[in-house]
Amino acid sequence: MGFLAWYQLPVLVAIAYLAYQRQVLDNSALHDTYTEDDDKPTISCPDSTLHARTADGSCNDLDDPTMGMRLYRFGRNAPIEKTYVDEKNLLRPNPREISNKLFKREKFLPATSINLLAAAWLQFQTHDWFDHGLNQKWNPILVPLSKGDELWGRGIDYLKVFRTVPDQTQKQKDRPKTFRNTNTHWWDASQLYGSDLETQLSLREMQDGKLKVTSSGMIPLDEKTGVEKTGFSSNWWVGLSMLHNLFTREHNVICDVLKAKYPKMTDQELFDKARLINAAVMAKLHTVEWTPALLYNDILDVAMNSNWFGLLSQLGGWGNILEHILPSSYDYVLNGIPGSTKELHGVPYSLTEEFTAVYRMHSILPDIIHLQDMNTKQRTEKMYRLKDTLFSDAFDVVEKQGMENLFYTFGVENPGALVLHNYPNTIRDLQLPETQNSEFVDMATVDVLRDRERGVPRYNELRRHLNMAPAETFQDITDDPKVADELYEMYDGDVEMVDLLVGCMAESPRPTGFAFSDTAFRLFILMATRRLRADRFYTDYYNSATYTQEGLDWVGNATMSSVLLRHFPSLEGALRGVTNAFRPWKLQQESAASSGRGGEL
Repeated sequence: MGFLAWYQLPVLVAIAYLAYQRQVLDNSALHDTYTEDDDKPTISCPDSTLHARTADGSCNDLDDPTMGMRLYRFGRNAPIEKTYVDEKNLLRPNPREISNKLFKREKFLPATSINLLAAAWLQFQTHDWFDHGLNQKWNPILVPLSKGDELWGRGIDYLKVFRTVPDQTQKQKDRPKTFRNTNTHWWDASQLYGSDLETQLSLREMQDGKLKVTSSGMIPLDEKTGVEKTGFSSNWWVGLSMLHNLFTREHNVICDVLKAKYPKMTDQELFDKARLINAAVMAKLHTVEWTPALLYNDILDVAMNSNWFGLLSQLGGWGNILEHILPSSYDYVLNGIPGSTKELHGVPYSLTEEFTAVYRMHSILPDIIHLQDMNTKQRTEKMYRLKDTLFSDAFDVVEKQGMENLFYTFGVENPGALVLHNYPNTIRDLQLPETQNSEFVDMATVDVLRDRERGVPRYNELRRHLNMAPAETFQDITDDPKVADELYEMYDGDVEMVDLLVGCMAESPRPTGFAFSDTAFRLFILMATRRLRADRFYTDYYNSATYTQEGLDWVGNATMSSVLLRHFPSLEGALRGVTNAFRPWKLQQESAASSGRGGEL
């Protein structure tokens, strides 16, 4: 008899196993890319930064003020010496061939356990966490096309992929290349507020702490781009427009509540408190709603809720037993991370290249969005091609369809499954606004190349660094014989060459209810906890002195449904019976009705 997989174990045993694995990774998979030779800017932290986030993310760590700020380097989850770029195999196998033969969507494969709102939320959050900035415009990577490629018929014989701008501050040139995050590394809602002071000030009303909105309550548009003026607006589409507008309204309502309670607060104080509260709401919703929706099983429901609320709130009597067994250093496990003691595990905090890599989830996007009617709760005849919801077209969709109908649509429609042969063709043949007419962007090709040019280990190598067994054969990656054969052919029988993204998309079977691979999940259990525990505003400073008691209560009471209803109360009927707004609303309502809970909200 073989060993049981961790997700086949009893809940408490499985959680103990995952906690142990996280502890192993805390000690072995966090690597700083700075050396003693590297210079960091000198930053002082005035008293005003004690209870407020800065625009650029500095002064979160008062002993190391540059940690996690804008332009701070990405760290690594693989040992530094394992992150050299393999220039010899940069184009092996050809990433465009991978796009055509392994990624191309022949038919839409839905992820039926989550909704389109979960897909939009994913990008909304990653735009808070990381961005490598504009690519360099010289020395592009030239990806040759085969004569059978559909682009060949358009007179294109290679794809031009511009390289990531390397870190010019790196002193030791013989070490692997480093790259810098042009966003802050913190979970601070910088996608709304910006990652520099100039941007942040341009978004503010400078009165009552509020962000700028039009008379109709919408974010103003940038006259040059036709896209909303917000903290981060790259790769824009209608899903981002919806969520940016929603949480801009949430910020402004928080300001109203604080001003009513504390009329002497200044504009700056109101802004700072509202930002802290709004960011914490997002962090909570991602932790206890979005993640359990994508990892839909009892083990992860308990585990992720424990990250925020603590095991004592999840396990009843078992939690009380653990309270007497575990040492005081496990207080964050028992009582939740918010308000616990900050922990860096001896490594300065940053997000990592490998964490960025496993968030390459473009397959979650549909090529077609079918509009639903909130009143009839049926699909209408109206549909949008994804390409017609991008960039400046996004606001036109919002204006014509209305936020309520769009949120209802996103609540009931499914996104794409995170598997092979399901990459949206829209972004495999994409013309960006600034791209010349003769140039095309295939995001699937770019996704593969980005990992290679940044020295991200391939699938098997990263599994070794995550304390996981490497695949010895292609059948070890997938239980689908056809997929195993496709991988064998693409990688010439060399399982060590399988790219991380390809391996993660191919991986099966997956833990029960998982929308993505166990390999990606191992990085998540490490980094999802770390980005909370390393941030003093979620640990030592998560208190009423920093947030106000009203702020703590606001976060404590927040659910995605409550945020939606606060700003769009007409969604009440659509959300009745919905316990997790990132899972399909209709399915939850049907389940609630069959169990007699149809009136709950």
